[in-house]
Amino acid sequence: MTLFFICFLFNNLCSQNYADIANTYRSYYTEDYRENVPVKNCVFIINHEQLLTELKDYDKALVYIFVNGCNSKYCQPLYVYENWSKKNGCKLFLVMVNIEGFEQTIIQNPSEQLYVIDDRFYKKRKLFDEFENGLKQQSLKQKNKYRGSLFLFEKGKYVETYRELPYF
Repeated sequence: MTLFFICFLFNNLCSQNYADIANTYRSYYTEDYRENVPVKNCVFIINHEQLLTELKDYDKALVYIFVNGCNSKYCQPLYVYENWSKKNGCKLFLVMVNIEGFEQTIIQNPSEQLYVIDDRFYKKRKLFDEFENGLKQQSLKQKNKYRGSLFLFEKGKYVETYRELPYF
């Protein structure tokens, strides 16, 4: 327990991308931002096509799609995903399903850029499904069994979906 608290405290002190909840804003993602990511106090609104373009720039990338305030056993504090990604040489993309309750995410002070799914881009209520299908380069309307919210990519190509962080 003490080790967990020390890691949590260290992470909060060293990570200051979202230090001020009151000044956090949303912006639609454009390629103009690419050179400046992470942008302090900004949550980018993004669709799967834009994210796939970004994923091509990395040998390995992990996309974590999550609901703010999730308390499932499969939801870990963001620093767990950040540490795993650094240890395994993966670029991490943190994508919120929607903006509701974003304060619960911002307060964790993630060092990686935060994104939120562009709800205007998708026609359905279940943004996660269409966003996931788009990342896998499937038809947006395709029905899939839920397999997890961690998506591994290599050089922009979808590899696998996980519920929990994999062991390599």
